[in-house]
Amino acid sequence: MRLQWGVGKVIGVDLSFEAPTRIDLEQLPGPWALLRDRLRPSRLRRYRLPSLMTAAVGPVREHGAEGV
Repeated sequence: MRLQWGVGKVIGVDLSFEAPTRIDLEQLPGPWALLRDRLRPSRLRRYRLPSLMTAAVGPVREHGAEGV
């Protein structure tokens, strides 16, 4: 980027605002209980757990940010 634009300094800014979340459960619910919970309206959900996709994409995104 320095060569392309002739920039002397490159400043990176992290705009993500997601704070790590702590999950306090004595026992994790089973897959059927999670599915039923996901089908409920959000205000009636019992478990505040991240989705599988969120859990899978988070580390990939963090690893990609290290290379910047």
